[in-house]
Amino acid sequence: MKISMIPFGLLSGFMDSKEIRLTELEEEGFRFRLAEECPEPECFLICFYDMKKAGYRKVEIRKFEMNVVMLAAEERRLQENSDIFFREYSVKVEQKDYVQEVQRLAGEYSRYIRLKLNGDDGELAEALTGYPAELDEVHCGSLEEQKKLWFEGDSIKRNPDTDQNIERGSMCEELRTGRNEKVSYPAVPEKELVRNCGKYGNNRSSTDTERSFRNKGTEFALELNGTSLYEEYLCRPLPDFLAYYWQKNHLTQSWLAGRTPERFYIGNQFCHNLFPTEEQLFSIMDKMRSEDMEVTLAFSYIREFMLSSVEKLLEKVDNWCCVHGVNVEIVVNDWAMVEILRGKTSHLSPVFGTLLNKRKKDPRMKYKSGDTALFQHNSLNAEFYRDFLAKEFHIHRYEWESCGYPQEFPPGKNSIHLPFYQTNTSQYCPLYALCTTGDRGMQQLAEHCPKFCEKYSLLYPEQSGIRTPSSTSVLVARAVVYLQTHYQNPTLTTAQLAQELYVSREHLSRAFKECTMESIHNYLTYLRMQHCRKALEEGVSVLNACTESGFPDYSNFLKTFRRLYGITPAEYRAQHRTMVR
Repeated sequence: MKISMIPFGLLSGFMDSKEIRLTELEEEGFRFRLAEECPEPECFLICFYDMKKAGYRKVEIRKFEMNVVMLAAEERRLQENSDIFFREYSVKVEQKDYVQEVQRLAGEYSRYIRLKLNGDDGELAEALTGYPAELDEVHCGSLEEQKKLWFEGDSIKRNPDTDQNIERGSMCEELRTGRNEKVSYPAVPEKELVRNCGKYGNNRSSTDTERSFRNKGTEFALELNGTSLYEEYLCRPLPDFLAYYWQKNHLTQSWLAGRTPERFYIGNQFCHNLFPTEEQLFSIMDKMRSEDMEVTLAFSYIREFMLSSVEKLLEKVDNWCCVHGVNVEIVVNDWAMVEILRGKTSHLSPVFGTLLNKRKKDPRMKYKSGDTALFQHNSLNAEFYRDFLAKEFHIHRYEWESCGYPQEFPPGKNSIHLPFYQTNTSQYCPLYALCTTGDRGMQQLAEHCPKFCEKYSLLYPEQSGIRTPSSTSVLVARAVVYLQTHYQNPTLTTAQLAQELYVSREHLSRAFKECTMESIHNYLTYLRMQHCRKALEEGVSVLNACTESGFPDYSNFLKTFRRLYGITPAEYRAQHRTMVR
């Protein structure tokens, strides 16, 4: 019986005091890999997770036989005098308690795989940690209700005795220590941000906490990370926007509401589809400059098809900074962004994003037995890594999320997002999957995102969306997916779409308009125009771009293009070719 690549949470190993990755486990011994040649160790410590006790069983091994495992690929590299990426070692063990633990883990591993494949997260967490999965069925009736639960409690209100103090256990204290278990759930669109946190993790008095915010240079920022916030900010003077923000989030009684932010974050670190349009972005930046606000642009993971457009946008941002004599921070969440910034001026300052600053993020962790102190540190706590980031990329600030357990922040400039964290750390959106397929596990990239998140939100414990996706919204989502897949078909009509979805044309048109505030015809035109513009930008002829995009009538296409964009397709193509040159 051999088991390969058991998840780290179920099996971990240490060679002397050094952690190793176990690649294969059996009753006779185990295998592990190292990047360098391994000296003869004194002992091994193998930790087997016990699902019944929600903790680890430790087996110390001092009698063993260790050998190098030479794989065929490694032999070839040695013959070619090439570098070997890793070395694999085999350890033979004859120890009764080790054999017993391997046998027990093998049985539990089968159960783990079954729960992983067929169960939900709550069921798996219950089996692993004793987490009360029935709590997953407890939800607020609405997002508005959830915000009241989060923000209207005594934990964040001013102390009636003195305006300079807040009660112990307040949001501010939780925010700084990372002990925000109550609200460690998926984030709503708005987030507060506190910067320059320094090194925390110890208990501080409420007086000291607030005083450090007010008097010791801590910067307070708000994050604009969705369409509605962009629009609200642009149409209101700053005092009116802040009043709207505090009221909407039930924070009017919080001491935070008495502060004007020094900085705004623009964009979303988790979804590129929530970044503002170029016109919106520069309008927001112009307004923030007029209001003496500092600016940070938050970018998500940059996929390959986005590299060119993001680089062009950053060039424009850099030019804007040079013209106005200001600096803008850029939150980077992948290494490609760092490389893009190398060629820009010093007006663009990179900041280490939350997707690069990886943490364990799960509110159920508190149910897991064992030493949780290991989670308080990550790679940024290593001085050599911070020095590397500073020397190679000029990164001196790090973005953090409150993860529901104490964190020890390293020396330097730290920015913590509070009071809760995002659980979606990829662009494979579970909400999009649920709305389009009915199964949140069927996740895929949303190339033409209909932004379901503006109307719906997934249900989580004590956190529900504005509306649960209904049968009507699921129908519309199916229609959106079909249109995104078949828009290049020039014969596609609303009647044909209704036939494909087994509903009447009238019902589909009415439901689509109700959910998207757009007609099917207009949305189909939008998809075709997006494809056409991309083709024109790549130098395709106007006629071919029209045909390839699915427009059935060339004359109507020309009229529609001019009506939407103010210029002809030929002029658009010529402009882009000039920009490329």
